[in-house]
Amino acid sequence: MQNLIGDEMRSFSFLTERHIIITLLNITILGDESETEPRLLTLDFKAESCEQLTVDDAKYVCLFSYPRLDARVTLLEFTIRSDPSPTWKPSSELPAPFFTSRENRLYVVSLWIRVMDEVQCIVLYAPLSVFVSHLSGLNPGAMPHALDWEAWGPEGTRMVMPPQPHSNVWVCYVFGSKYIASELYGRMNELHFDVHVYDFNQLALKQAIPEGRDSGDPDFSSPSLEGGTDDRTLFVTTPTVFEPHYIFEDVVQTTLPYRVRAFPLDSMSFFHCAVMCSEDSLIIVDVRVIHCVFITANPSDEMKSHTKPSLDRKEYRILTF
Repeated sequence: MQNLIGDEMRSFSFLTERHIIITLLNITILGDESETEPRLLTLDFKAESCEQLTVDDAKYVCLFSYPRLDARVTLLEFTIRSDPSPTWKPSSELPAPFFTSRENRLYVVSLWIRVMDEVQCIVLYAPLSVFVSHLSGLNPGAMPHALDWEAWGPEGTRMVMPPQPHSNVWVCYVFGSKYIASELYGRMNELHFDVHVYDFNQLALKQAIPEGRDSGDPDFSSPSLEGGTDDRTLFVTTPTVFEPHYIFEDVVQTTLPYRVRAFPLDSMSFFHCAVMCSEDSLIIVDVRVIHCVFITANPSDEMKSHTKPSLDRKEYRILTF
């Protein structure tokens, strides 16, 4: 990576022990206009030369194109995030006999845009398998393989525009196949704060959905998880659709199934907080308060709270349920 240069590179993540994936913003000048095209580039960094190269000169393996943006859209930033790394192993001192599979990783690709003076974040959830499936059929030294959006995106990913984008500072919002987000809803004098845990583990979904579970509405513009219970679960199998001529030129539809669980928190101090996760815990971070939430596998357990105030007026609370 130290020998690859270019302003178009915005973010990268490791795919395998020898492949990385890079987010690119290529700006092409067409007369008096500029065209911004977001793309994902995969490289075999072990096969690359030690010479300093530009992105255009690098021998990439696959190039994954995004849907074509509408002319009114200004692209601001393009990032990708995934945890843990391809070679991650848990501590041998942990008593748990199992751990999150390194092959069951989710990539969160965030496209920050401006549309009619409003900043939006378009989030793409893509499992490792959708990228590796296109790498596995290529021989070392094969010609670069460019893929249009229709060849890789609609069936293997899920693209949404969440009501509240994730933090750009507290970036540990994905681990394994899980992604965590927060949402404030309600009136100003009666706001509610939810933690949403999205799980894209496809095997677990196939086992759970036939048990009479109904698919939900994937429209993130409405608080479909509002309710009075402490634990709300929604299985989403219906497509997410972006209508044409707003974000994208054409209709964009994605269908990767997922499960989302909502955990309401009763505190009113979460106005400017961020949420993060690890293999077995959720962490809520506020300017004034830091909360650590540990989640057990049994959803029927009663939620318990333990608080330990500190001298600097920060508060540590562990929620187990």
